[in-house]
Amino acid sequence: MKSVSYLVLIGLILTMLFSSVYAKELELQRFTYIINYSTALSIDANGTAYCLANFVTADPYTLKTALMLQKYQAGSWLSVNSWSDSTTSDVLQMSESCSVTAGTYRTSFTGQVFDGQTLLEYASSVSESVIR
Repeated sequence: MKSVSYLVLIGLILTMLFSSVYAKELELQRFTYIINYSTALSIDANGTAYCLANFVTADPYTLKTALMLQKYQAGSWLSVNSWSDSTTSDVLQMSESCSVTAGTYRTSFTGQVFDGQTLLEYASSVSESVIR
């Protein structure tokens, strides 16, 4: 009987912990205007890095994005190339490429939603790192 009680207690504690963590993740991801945002990176055998970003809002607004290609060097991520774009729409997609040397790379993306001059929301993301 004691072992069943301990198992139930452990189950309840784990449920509370994971529910709390999941709720915090949802709270961090709650947006009013932004529906989706992401960035991705791939590097082909010739050393061409393909940097992608996707930014989607519920309605057309002024969207501003910045996409950076970063290289890991000496313990930190350093920008090796960057691009920006803006549009008045509900979707902004970026697709950029450049040559890279050997190393570990990632993309870093920031998207902003404006109504006129007023910043409504912003989001940022980094891709998985890729080794060339």
